[in-house]
Amino acid sequence: MTSSGFAKRPDNVRFNGRILFLTEDTSLIRQQLEATGEAANALEEQLAQRLMNDDLPLMNNISTDEITPGWVCFHYDETLGQYVYVGMREGAVKKDEVKNGGFAVVVSGLSKGCGSSRETAPYAEKWAGIQLVIAQSIEKIYGQNSQNIGLLTSTDFGLIERIRRGEEIELAEFTKGLDPISQSIVEYGGLFNYNKARLAGEASPPPVETQSLTRQLVEVGQVSPAEADSQMFQNVIQQALAQSTGQSRRPIPERVCST
Repeated sequence: MTSSGFAKRPDNVRFNGRILFLTEDTSLIRQQLEATGEAANALEEQLAQRLMNDDLPLMNNISTDEITPGWVCFHYDETLGQYVYVGMREGAVKKDEVKNGGFAVVVSGLSKGCGSSRETAPYAEKWAGIQLVIAQSIEKIYGQNSQNIGLLTSTDFGLIERIRRGEEIELAEFTKGLDPISQSIVEYGGLFNYNKARLAGEASPPPVETQSLTRQLVEVGQVSPAEADSQMFQNVIQQALAQSTGQSRRPIPERVCST
C-alpha cells in the first residue's frame, strides 16, 4: 500500500472459482450452468481435458451485443452482472445463471468482444464474478475496456490447467506485450485507480519523444513532411508535450501550420 492508499495488485493472483467454457455446442454451456457440486467439478475436468486434446470447439465471435444486449444497457451499475450473456445465441444463458454459478474464469474462441464494443460487456462480466477472460483472440477495444475496469484478459490457454491446480499466476502474465501505460493500468487494477495514483504523483506515464510524435502525425496525414520539419511546428509540439506533463501552462497556438 502506498502512502496515499493507492494499492497496486499483488505480484501474483489466484482465481478461486469455476471455469466456464463457452462452447460452440450450446448444450454444453447449459450443462455447466445447471451442474453443481461434484457433477460440476467432473464436467469442468472433462471439458478442460477435451480442450487440451483439441477436441472442444469453442464459440467464436462472441459480440458485446451478445454479452449485454441493448435492453440490458438501461442498467449502468452492478445490476449488469445479473444479465451477462443473456443475448447469447440459442438463448444459452439466462438471467443470474453466471453470477450464481460461482465462475471466476471464462474461456472462448476467436474474436471475443467483437461487434459494437459497448463498455457494458466487460463490466457485466466483472460484476457476475468473472475475474479473467481467456480467449483465442480478443478484440482491441473490448480488451482495453476490460483493462480499464480491472478485468484481466489473456490468450494463453496454458493458464487454464495452472488455474485448475490452484496455482498463483504472476501478474506479469497479463501485462506481456502491453505499452507502458496499459501495463500500469493493469497493475493498478484499472484506469480509475491508475489516474488517482498518477494525480497523487505515485505513477507517471513515460515521456513522449518529440520526433516520435512528429513522425506519427506525418504517418496519419495530419501534417506534411515539410510542415513537420519547420521550426515553428517543432516548438509547438515541444510546448504541447510540456503542457501535458504539467511543466508549462502557456496556451498552445490555435494554428500550428500555415495552409
